[in-house]
Amino acid sequence: MGFGIAIPGFVKDELSIWIDYIQDDTDGGSGYDRPSRWRNILKTGNLLYEMAFVGDTAATPRVQAAIGFIQNHWNDLIDTGWKGDPAYYQAMYCTMKGLEALGIGTLDGIDWFDEFSDSIAAQQLADGGWPTSYLSINRSLSSTFALLTMEKAVPPPRLSLVPVADTNPTGSGHTFTATLVDAKGSPMAGETITFEVIDGPHAGLTGTGVTDEVGEATWSYTGTAAGTDIILANGAGVTSNEARKTWEGAPPAPPPPIPGISSWSLAALVTALVGLAAFLLQRRSWRRSRV
Repeated sequence: MGFGIAIPGFVKDELSIWIDYIQDDTDGGSGYDRPSRWRNILKTGNLLYEMAFVGDTAATPRVQAAIGFIQNHWNDLIDTGWKGDPAYYQAMYCTMKGLEALGIGTLDGIDWFDEFSDSIAAQQLADGGWPTSYLSINRSLSSTFALLTMEKAVPPPRLSLVPVADTNPTGSGHTFTATLVDAKGSPMAGETITFEVIDGPHAGLTGTGVTDEVGEATWSYTGTAAGTDIILANGAGVTSNEARKTWEGAPPAPPPPIPGISSWSLAALVTALVGLAAFLLQRRSWRRSRV
């Protein structure tokens, strides 16, 4: 979920539909090609990773249901569970990735990573590799899953973008704020953040900002067309959540120009007024002379 790649919103929307379908409603586990078929910890670990990818959190009900399945089958043997000699290394890897992505450190009081790592360490062979595990075609593949599970990654930085949704009239400006923190939640200063409108009437518009001491960078742009923009921020190898900006109405028309008066026109006007005044005075004098 890193690499700084912007994922179109529809991809996550469609994946979320698949998650709802393939998760069994009775026990929260993931099926294979239909919810009721071949549910086990391996596929449910994959499901957790997919849930994290589309934006679910550890508190999301369907995530809680999947965690419940894993807890209920934690001590099961292969292939519903992961325990065995050799253990189900692929299932351990997939479960590790799903739980890690959601920031789940324990399962019903069990330190799941300690149990995984203890089992893998105990089964390592004298030559440094691991035995061929369930559904692995050879020792190389088994050893790969075992090592990847042991090399639990440090969670990547987190980049959030606000406001998530807002509406403004066209012709006005709007400012977005991106906040970058490390895995421990500490601000990351001095990082360049790239903002981009990835969809909407202003698609392709970009800008950059540098995070300050509290990990914040800002970017502003002015709406010139009606519609809804989708904005993402990228920086430090991670991508933010999507933000949506709706612009309403046409931009206000500029006020009509005030007609200018040239120096020649002004002189002509003054001359005309002087002439009119002289005529009126002469006419007045003429009338008096006749009285």
